[in-house]
Amino acid sequence: MIYNPPVLVPDPNGSVEIARTNRVTGVTTTDHYREDTREALFQTLEQIIGVNIRNFGSDRIVAAEVGSTTSTFYPDGNPEVSSVDGVAYRNAGFPGESWSTIINGRELTQLTSTLP
Repeated sequence: MIYNPPVLVPDPNGSVEIARTNRVTGVTTTDHYREDTREALFQTLEQIIGVNIRNFGSDRIVAAEVGSTTSTFYPDGNPEVSSVDGVAYRNAGFPGESWSTIINGRELTQLTSTLP
């Protein structure tokens, strides 16, 4: 199941421009896309299959068995109008802090000792 599937694919010569501003650095980048529903579906399926193979492996495939449905959700392509997609970052900024450290947390004393 693919919810709100993409229809754009990256294309340096594409006529669709999407500008994104990094909320931490303030740097704006512009990417170019073209509308191609068929290619977008192929890229989506490639990504879904790749994740499933990484997470489950071929050793869990059993002949004549029925598997589970994989649901894939894409956020609203225009969140400033109708919905909000999340962004995660630290306001205080901890240089060199890895994503693993952020999601797994640290002792509160470690965090407060690094603040000014």
